Amino acid sequence: YIDAKYIDIKREIRQSIKDGFVAGDWLFLYGAIRSGRTYAAIATINKKYIGKDSQIAFLNSPKRCKELCDLYFKSRQDFDELMKAYSEVDCLVFDDFGQELKSKLLRDNILYVILSKRASENKMTIFTSDFSLAEICKLYSKLKDDTNDVMSNRFCELLKTKIKNGLETSPLTLY
Repeated sequence: YIDAKYIDIKREIRQSIKDGFVAGDWLFLYGAIRSGRTYAAIATINKKYIGKDSQIAFLNSPKRCKELCDLYFKSRQDFDELMKAYSEVDCLVFDDFGQELKSKLLRDNILYVILSKRASENKMTIFTSDFSLAEICKLYSKLKDDTNDVMSNRFCELLKTKIKNGLETSPLTLY
């Protein structure tokens, strides 16, 4: 628990977060480095989940995605346990999404699997990123040795279906 207060988030971002929760949409917070994306995610978690009977997972995307890719080959049991946990937790946060090393394995066998399960069960998922949603889709569609446009399109459509509006915290560094 970090002492991040929901009231300290910019009013228009707070309203968009509230609207997203009401609609059952995922949250995608993007903007410049040090623009308050992670703070807004933590403040939202504090308001919506802390003190309630909820499970939360807050992932550093580059680190955890690498760990999952490594486990895929090294320990299927550990891999399956983490995949299940990340798929079923009440709220999952991908912090610094887009900074991970992108691969077909990550997109098709890890992220798509987790996110499609979360979407089917309407589980809240929050992303913070340096990149806009359109840029994320480009990054995941231009993978080395990837001739499978179908999976690229499915991955992007899944994100676009559950993320109605990306929320730009600020195009400038704030602190």
